[in-house]
Amino acid sequence: GPSWCLRFQNDTNAYALFRSNTLDDVLGLAAYLEEELGWPLCATEAVPPYFRQVVEQALTTQDQGRIRLLLEDERLVAVLARAGREWGPLVRPRLRDVLKTLEAETAGLSTLATEAGSEARAGAVELLGELRDPSVLPVLRRALADPSGSVRVRAAEALGRMRDRDAVSALCAALQYAPELRHAAALALGEIGDAGAVGALSELLAGPGRVTDPHCRQGVIGALGKIKDPAAIPAL
Repeated sequence: GPSWCLRFQNDTNAYALFRSNTLDDVLGLAAYLEEELGWPLCATEAVPPYFRQVVEQALTTQDQGRIRLLLEDERLVAVLARAGREWGPLVRPRLRDVLKTLEAETAGLSTLATEAGSEARAGAVELLGELRDPSVLPVLRRALADPSGSVRVRAAEALGRMRDRDAVSALCAALQYAPELRHAAALALGEIGDAGAVGALSELLAGPGRVTDPHCRQGVIGALGKIKDPAAIPAL
C-alpha cells in the first residue's frame, strides 16, 4: 500500500538491495521487507510490489543474469511463475524467450517440479509449460498426480497449452477431482481438441454426476465447443 511504498522509497538500504544483481542481495531484500515491512516474498494472492518491479525490469530488458538468479531459489521460482500468470499475454512471451536461452537453469526446473515445496513445484511446473518443449511433457504428466492441488492445476494448464494428446486420459480422470482442477482439465481438453474426451466432458453436463457449479459448467461447454464433435450435441 502507500505506506509501504513511502517507507521503501525512504529506506536507502532497501533501495540499494533492490538495485543489486546478486542473488544474496535479492534474498536479503526479500527477508528485510518480510521482517521489517510485513511484505512476504511468497504472498498467496499477488506478487509483492517490490518483486514485481524486479521481474518486470528483467523481462523488459531481457536480463538473462537477473532471471538466472531468480531461477536459483525455489521461492523466487514460485513468484516468477506467478508474475507471468498475473501479467498475462504481454509478459508470457518475454518470459518464454528468456527461459529458452537458459538451458542449464531451466533443466533444474524439472528437479524442482518433483522435489521442492508445493508452491515451488507449482511454479516450476508452470514455467516448464511456458517452455513449450516436448521433452518436459513426462514431467508435466507426472505432475497431474502430485499431492498438491495447485501443482495438479498448473500441470493441467501446461498440458493444455502444449496440446499433449498423450495426456487426454489422465486429464479426463482429473475431471472427477476438485472444482479448480476439474475446470483446468476441461479447458486443457478443449485446447487439445481430442474427440476421445467428449464422453467424459459430456458426463459432467448431463450424466448422473453432472456438476452444478456455473464456472465449471461454462468451462466444460467451452471445451466441447472447441472439440466440435457432433457426439457432444445431446449434452449441450
